[in-house]
Amino acid sequence: LQSVGESLINNDASRLSRYFSDRVELTIVNKTENLSQAQAQYVMDNFFAKFPYKTFHILHRGNANGVLYALAEYRSESGTFDVNIFIKISSAQVTEMRFTRK
Repeated sequence: LQSVGESLINNDASRLSRYFSDRVELTIVNKTENLSQAQAQYVMDNFFAKFPYKTFHILHRGNANGVLYALAEYRSESGTFDVNIFIKISSAQVTEMRFTRK
């Protein structure tokens, strides 16, 4: 989870994509897609270009049913987002990320 957060802080889509499972469900605002790692990296590159990092804070974390999850807040000059991150514990890979605009 820490490495995922660091990738978000550094706006590093390439590093972030290394933590994605082979297929990752990615929601940006109201658009949800099931993407390959390469596709998700492209989407995150575009997200970071539009919304460069200003602050990122993990507000809550926990685990249930073999999944580590976190609720965070990502702020940029252009907007603030609630971020939900879901990591399958057995593989230590991100299976889903959601960015919901506040």
